[in-house]
Amino acid sequence: MKSEDTLKINFLNNHDRKSIEAYILDYALKNSKSFLVTFMRTFNIPKRLGDKILEISKISPEKNISELTKDERKNLVKNLVESPFEILGTGDYNIAMATSGGVDTSEINSKTYESKIIKNLFIIGEALDIDGDTGGYNIQWAFTTGFLAANAINKRLGGIDN
Repeated sequence: MKSEDTLKINFLNNHDRKSIEAYILDYALKNSKSFLVTFMRTFNIPKRLGDKILEISKISPEKNISELTKDERKNLVKNLVESPFEILGTGDYNIAMATSGGVDTSEINSKTYESKIIKNLFIIGEALDIDGDTGGYNIQWAFTTGFLAANAINKRLGGIDN
């Protein structure tokens, strides 16, 4: 990411615009007197996040769901499944941090770092679900797993081990 990029976040577990819009219309038919604040609780998101999404969408939480205009509904859907965040800048190397998550290590051969699921796919470093303290440990992990994967690839191609 770099400055002036836009990051779009889906707060609804990868549901797309079309399915959420259909859900809103169906909910409004069945619960026409329901307030938006109540409707937002049907999503598995924190109340404060739901309130903020309504605020950003410029929709009163006290409005009945059946009173949403087409434009308001489309704006709400956009902010639920494609909420845009403009990147204003990035930090430098001195504040860089490792991320959490990645490919489960049970899916990887720990001697070669080849995927057990996809042959000839080698996964190393922070692409794996490994968390460590900051201070060079993640860099060491990346170098070590990269070295082991490179040796395995080299050996498979008929080269020599390092």
